[in-house]
Amino acid sequence: MRIHRFQRFMIIIGLAFSLTIALLLIFDKMIYGFLAVPTNRVDAQVLVVEGWIPDYGIQAAAEEFRQGHYKMIATSGLCFSSDEPSSGSGSLASMTAARLAELGINPKIIIACPTPDTNWNRTSSSARAVREQISKRGITYSGINVVTIGPHARQTWLAYRRIMGPGVRVGIITVPKQGVNTDHWWTSAHGIKMVAKDSAGWLKEVLFGYRH
Repeated sequence: MRIHRFQRFMIIIGLAFSLTIALLLIFDKMIYGFLAVPTNRVDAQVLVVEGWIPDYGIQAAAEEFRQGHYKMIATSGLCFSSDEPSSGSGSLASMTAARLAELGINPKIIIACPTPDTNWNRTSSSARAVREQISKRGITYSGINVVTIGPHARQTWLAYRRIMGPGVRVGIITVPKQGVNTDHWWTSAHGIKMVAKDSAGWLKEVLFGYRH
């Protein structure tokens, strides 16, 4: 009798373990795919480049601009310190603008849109700065595409759709994340940290992100 009970107990443990592994594998596939939204372009006059993305992302943005029918390219990004946001200097936005010029984009059609340094709502703050800088120049547009990296795409897309409002179509261009096994991100400390950070960022954007 005790042997049969032990066997049943071991079967239950085995099934529970198998179910746990299966759920982890499903989560592995779903969460990264959810965050790293596949590229979804719209008919746009403006291409926006998030200034924090690595150089391979900026190069991809330059190529996107050359292949598309954009009228201008805007760069977002935080100021490094107390620099005036309107100065366009000392910010990730200005650094990315300079890099795009190095890659052959006409500087006259690049607009740097720096954002005051903040630890709260960075993405939606940056989206707001882009909207305001474009508006100041009297540029008419009905659509934008935003270039970002990997699992940050879901948060970026949500923030820009909210800030731009219903009158502007917003597309997302997701450059694949390099240096991480995206099929098995949980096998490295960097992958776990990245997904945890972007999951929390997306949730914070859902709950507390700016909406206008």
